[in-house]
Amino acid sequence: MSKQVESVSAVLKVFSILQELSQCQTASLSELETSLMMSKSTIYRFLQTMQTLGYVEQEAETERYYLTLELFHVGARALYHTDIQRIANPIMKRIVSQTSETVHLGELDKDSIIYTHKVESNYSLRMGSQIGRRADIYSTAMGKILTAFRTEGEEVAEALKARPFVKHTEKTLNNFGEFMEQVDLTKRTGYAYDREENEPNLLCIAVPVFDFLEQAIASMSMSFPTFRCDDEKYAHYHEIMKQASIELSTKLGSKTIANVFAEPADLKIA
Repeated sequence: MSKQVESVSAVLKVFSILQELSQCQTASLSELETSLMMSKSTIYRFLQTMQTLGYVEQEAETERYYLTLELFHVGARALYHTDIQRIANPIMKRIVSQTSETVHLGELDKDSIIYTHKVESNYSLRMGSQIGRRADIYSTAMGKILTAFRTEGEEVAEALKARPFVKHTEKTLNNFGEFMEQVDLTKRTGYAYDREENEPNLLCIAVPVFDFLEQAIASMSMSFPTFRCDDEKYAHYHEIMKQASIELSTKLGSKTIANVFAEPADLKIA
């Protein structure tokens, strides 16, 4: 049997055990052996691994097995993120209808930003970004937002110290010090910017998305080419993104999101 087939077989057995345990309060090895038609040794081996990972526990007195709430937590987290995208979608579509520019939703994933949702520009000239694609924290407005407002933002910043700042364009930030200057500005105003730092001739304004725990769980951004924007539009875009951030965060339970924003000192595009 090939390694790939063995791996698939193992996964099927693990899920069979999980499904069986989900249908009863507790189960013994003998009961699982009968219902699943697997050997006790195989079931025991998988149960030990699941117990180590925190998905299964064993009663000390009866030695019967039962599921913990870890699976519930995994499912709840997945549902929670799906809800963010579902709730954000009409807000993002409205921004596009108001501006005709591309809007993204992104989250922090280890050492990068990942695009989790996108509503495309009405123009034929569009961004090359894709849902699921990753981007560097230091060269994106969303990366600056989430470094500024996430609880683990300090850890993110520390990790960036040791990384080279690869030049995506001539305007990509040169070093950690320049990055932290922009993060500090973001903390003061609530806005973050990518001024042709990730793609040439492309500007971006990002705002935070807070949840009911008043944590920045995501960032929403609007991207547009330099030639399609002037100072008046630029100021208007700030207000649109601020209101969108407040609306989405309020729908997710935040009570303090409005306090994050302060009028930027300079609303000129250049």
